[in-house]
Amino acid sequence: MRNFFRKKRKTLADENKTMKYARYAIGEILLVVIGILIALSINTWNEKRKATKIEYEYYCRIIEDLEIDLEKIDNQYQKAEEQIEICRSLIIDLFSMTKDKNYLMNTYLKALRSDTFFPSKAAFQDIKSSGNLNLITNIKIKNNLIRYYSELENLTKQLNQNTDEIVRRAFDYKYVNEVGYQEFDYLKKALGPEILALLPKVDWHLNKESNYFKQFESNLVLMIALKERKKQHFDRIKNEMQPLYDSLKNLCNN
Repeated sequence: MRNFFRKKRKTLADENKTMKYARYAIGEILLVVIGILIALSINTWNEKRKATKIEYEYYCRIIEDLEIDLEKIDNQYQKAEEQIEICRSLIIDLFSMTKDKNYLMNTYLKALRSDTFFPSKAAFQDIKSSGNLNLITNIKIKNNLIRYYSELENLTKQLNQNTDEIVRRAFDYKYVNEVGYQEFDYLKKALGPEILALLPKVDWHLNKESNYFKQFESNLVLMIALKERKKQHFDRIKNEMQPLYDSLKNLCNN
């Protein structure tokens, strides 16, 4: 009987040890799992923090591009206004027939010169080419960016087409020497007196019925129209830009 109870106590003691070990093992596993979950959470938080940092850096870079464009637009807008006034004055001078051809041609050249508008899109292009568009978590901002740059591309294309048309019409004369391109100061210097003496001298600017007179007048009117259109395109770009600029500026500052 004594042996029976001794064996029974030993069995219970062994079972107690097994339970203690099982509880210990389960505790260790839980600690490992909790540690892994905490590590994953920290890693996820770090990745999200990095992504947010990159997102806001893009906002600030886009703001820089927009501010560069605003400066370009203001400069070209002012230049367009000045050239419109030059064209208006030149039409009056042309019909007055009191100015020589050299003055008319060189003033015409001042009105003709025009800068091509190249918008600054480095930040947005970087976002698209690097596949980071998904980092823009603000859906409204993302949609506004896509819409703005699509509209900007369209307006820029129209601006450059108008500029090309001005240049094309300005030099669309059958006999350029008869018109007097050699009167351009830079070209006169390049040609030299010997060649200038060989070129024709046609006083079309003193004959309102001359085809050259009429085409010159027509070109000036067209230049006024297209430069006025240029101002309208710039106004539209600025109107499209303003709400986007304001929202990004707040995000960048914060």
